Amino acid sequence: MGTRAWGTAAAAALLLAHGAAAGAARTPILGTPDVAPQKAAAWAQLNGATARFVSLAPLYWEVAEARGVRPEVAYAQAAKETNFGRFTGVLDASFHNPCGLKRTRGGSNRAPAAHMRFRSWRDGVTAQVDHLALYAGAPGYPRAGSPDPRAFARLDGTAPTVERLGGKWAPSRGYGTSLAYFVRTLLELRPIHEPRSPGSLTLTSSAESSPTTAASSSATASRSRSSRAASRRSSSGSARRR
Repeated sequence: MGTRAWGTAAAAALLLAHGAAAGAARTPILGTPDVAPQKAAAWAQLNGATARFVSLAPLYWEVAEARGVRPEVAYAQAAKETNFGRFTGVLDASFHNPCGLKRTRGGSNRAPAAHMRFRSWRDGVTAQVDHLALYAGAPGYPRAGSPDPRAFARLDGTAPTVERLGGKWAPSRGYGTSLAYFVRTLLELRPIHEPRSPGSLTLTSSAESSPTTAASSSATASRSRSSRAASRRSSSGSARRR
């Protein structure tokens, strides 16, 4: 078998394995943490994250635990959305937007101005966690006073598991399965080995490109071509609709 054929076959097998694992067990969004923020920070470092992204782990645990959201899910999602803090897509770190949430009125997935620019990382992380809590059907959501600009009541309880976020948080139906894989690698403290889909964009997330759903247009941030990044090919691909 040629090198290219072998690589294609290996990537296909890996994607099938991800799907099979997701089918066997679902990944809840709500719940208590299974690991400490120190382990999450170590996972981020293992995957070549920026120092800033590593430093955000304790904040995720503080905010998510207070809202009944599993911090591993939110932190893994931010890793997926921002390429472990590198922001290799539409947004940059000055937006303090770890999941590409758009403004309430929405706009183009490729337009930075269509996305929320939060005042601080605490605000950006809180908005992301609140948006996950809303999708998962947490009590008290939509939450009054939340910095989430897209706290639409129609989203309440439509995705109680990470896998169900596919086709909702992002147009790609495989988004949830891909994110669940990120969560598993965090829990197991191992590097990302996810093949990148051929058509994936190099965007950070941007909420709700569709006028009828609330999700963001972040695509999977392209993995860096360093030796570590080569093992972290992301397949979330494409603009999202959160």
